[in-house]
Parts: sequence; C-alpha cells; structure tokens
Amino acid sequence: MVNKCEYWDISPPKPEIGDTLTIYGKTLPNESIELLTSFDKNVPVSSEGDYEYYLEKMNVPEGIIYYTITAVGVKYLKLGVKLLFWFTRKKEASHGTAVFYDKHIPSGSYDIKIYGKAKDNVSKVNINIKVLQSLKADNQGNFRYDYDTSSLPEGKFLIGVENTSKRIDLKNKS
Repeated sequence: MVNKCEYWDISPPKPEIGDTLTIYGKTLPNESIELLTSFDKNVPVSSEGDYEYYLEKMNVPEGIIYYTITAVGVKYLKLGVKLLFWFTRKKEASHGTAVFYDKHIPSGSYDIKIYGKAKDNVSKVNINIKVLQSLKADNQGNFRYDYDTSSLPEGKFLIGVENTSKRIDLKNKS
C-alpha cells in the first residue's frame, strides 16, 4: 500500500483528559484518508466472574467506517449502547475471545456499557476498542481532525493515519 499522506502529527504531544486532540497533516488535494484509533483497557473481574467497562457520553464523530470491540479472557461479551433507550447485543466467545464489529455508525453522544462473564480463574479481562474513520483533505491537501478527549479513559492510544502510527499517553488533568 502506498502512503498517500506526506506527513501528519498530533497536538498536544502530551494530552490530558479534557484537551482537544488535534490530528493534522498533508496529503493529496481533496483526498480521503483513513484515521485509526485504538486503545486497550484491562478490566477487573468480580468474585462472581463478572466484568464491566462503562464509557459515558462517548462522542462518535461523523465518517466512522467501522469499529471493533474485542474482549479476551471471556465466556461472552455484551455491548449496551444508549441514546434514549438501551440497546444490547451479546456475542459468545470462541477460545476466550469475543468480538463485536459494526460499520457506518451514526454520529452522536452515546453511553456505552461493555460487560459479561469472564472465563474461570481470570482476574482481568482485556478490552480493545478500534475505530476507523475517513477524513477528507481540503483542496490544498490539508486535513485536520479535532477530538474532545473528555469522554476518553486515561491510557495509551494508538493513532494511525494510512499506514503509519503514533502512540499517545492520555493522562488525567494534573
């Protein structure tokens, strides 16, 4: 795959929750490029074998191509999404891994609950969330994407533009 992007960067380089994260760069004029965001969260398992991870008021921007939610160390994974009412789906695990995949998600603010039963003798479940979206450059080839990090958890994120990636460490406000 040829990289259509001449360069790109992230600002601020050391973001804190609540900052606006700006991803910007240069590509061909009017070109659509792909932006991938990914993060992992290790979720503790209760003494009853349950795990739960909640994302409140998660901002879903326009241009989402697809998302995946993967849980490792589980019997099953439930995904609840709330706009006005809760909508819940369930996936059984195969060899301890359950995956949700969906595409073309409407933009908006959602409450998201990821939960289920862990495999026996598992103390933490690893949850990975990946989102791929499309950005369009202007007639000079410049692109820019601003994301409010208020709804994101603290942790390490992988940001990818076309076939290159960078890691950021999102921290709580000092």
